[in-house]
Amino acid sequence: MNKTKDYTYLFLVILGLVLVIIFSLIWQPFIYYSTQTKEGFEDQQQIKIPKVIHQIWLESNVIPSEQQSRMDTWKKDYIKEHPEYIYILWNKSKIEKLDWSPVLKNIYDLEKDPRGKSDVVKLLILHQMGGIVIDPNAVWANKSNLDDLIEKAYQQNNNMFLGREPNQNWVGNSVIGSVKKHRALAFLLNKLEEISDGYSEIREKTPTWIVTGPVFVNRAVMDNYPITVFPDFTFTPMNKNRNSLTTYQPRDNMILEDLPKLAYMYNYDYKYY
Repeated sequence: MNKTKDYTYLFLVILGLVLVIIFSLIWQPFIYYSTQTKEGFEDQQQIKIPKVIHQIWLESNVIPSEQQSRMDTWKKDYIKEHPEYIYILWNKSKIEKLDWSPVLKNIYDLEKDPRGKSDVVKLLILHQMGGIVIDPNAVWANKSNLDDLIEKAYQQNNNMFLGREPNQNWVGNSVIGSVKKHRALAFLLNKLEEISDGYSEIREKTPTWIVTGPVFVNRAVMDNYPITVFPDFTFTPMNKNRNSLTTYQPRDNMILEDLPKLAYMYNYDYKYY
């Protein structure tokens, strides 16, 4: 009789452990990206954003010459002025070699819009390496120095920065600077993973800029993660009529009349990714 009670007790203990494991898997399935403890982030505050410029190109294997000239303002011109920086161009093959979680890789594969794919990759690159991601349609302007942005985020104990989106009440994600494994990046990556199962259905009804783009990234700001937010003219300057400065200008011999002196770059429409 005692042996029967012992076996029953052992069975209940094992069953309880199994249920705890199952429950934790159901309610906390997305633990690939750690949001860190408070103490862990305090240690991270002592590290500045790495001087690495990342750009992403997911279209043709050969970058069109006009597009390449814009990217060269960072790859060649900026690096020449600031040789302490490293420039990395991310193409499809290089992106495949990132340390993907299976769930996030599934989202990346399901996403058909290159802009959406790039949104996902930006967060993953910064989470793993840190640095500054700059969209390839951005042209370096005003001989600006990215050190200023890095220092500002560091002085505010944030070590991540974004820029306000023009005429909107959210941030943009065309430029993101961050130390690696920042809490806000982990938060956003985990939020993406949470919608993995229904991602295709969500994207059929909701545009990229909401699901993976600026509105999505703004969630980290709304949730009060430590992020320095710069004015809209910093990364997306406007002209006097409050229209985006999108007209292409030769980068070496012409100055945009309306370009704010505090703008670090200007953008124009060609192909984003």
